Amino acid sequence: MFERTLSIAVALTLGAAAAYAESVISPDGLKASGASVTVGSATAEKDGYVVVHRTDFTGTLPGAMIGHAPVKAGQNADISITLDKPAEPGTNLIVMLHEEGNNDTVLDDADKPAKAGGKVVQQIVTVREMSSRGRCSEQMALQAARDGPWVTGGSDRRFALIR
Repeated sequence: MFERTLSIAVALTLGAAAAYAESVISPDGLKASGASVTVGSATAEKDGYVVVHRTDFTGTLPGAMIGHAPVKAGQNADISITLDKPAEPGTNLIVMLHEEGNNDTVLDDADKPAKAGGKVVQQIVTVREMSSRGRCSEQMALQAARDGPWVTGGSDRRFALIR
């Protein structure tokens, strides 16, 4: 009887902890190309959306929404967001979690940014240059390892690496 009561108490505690998991977008696995953004992992307190915003001229404040994907309450993995408008290499984008505000399953004005600890749940990602095959070339990766966070490419273009 004691074991059964203990099992029920543990299950209720774990269930309560999962129900109140704090919303977060993990920087691990966060990638951006000119046409899409991939979020490796996001935890949401409520159903909602991962929304990609352009940034203002400082590269730090959210601007226009250029793509989104739905997420469910709880853990979400490998979220792929196709951008409505392509982003140039080197551009900062803000990936922000929004909560569904009116239960209509459509991103609209009722869906406000999620907050955790009083702050908006977001990450900044920099669009990387893509090779003709859609991946960073091996040469670019090797040069990045040698030169640090910025790499100069052909025609004197700059390639931004994801932070």
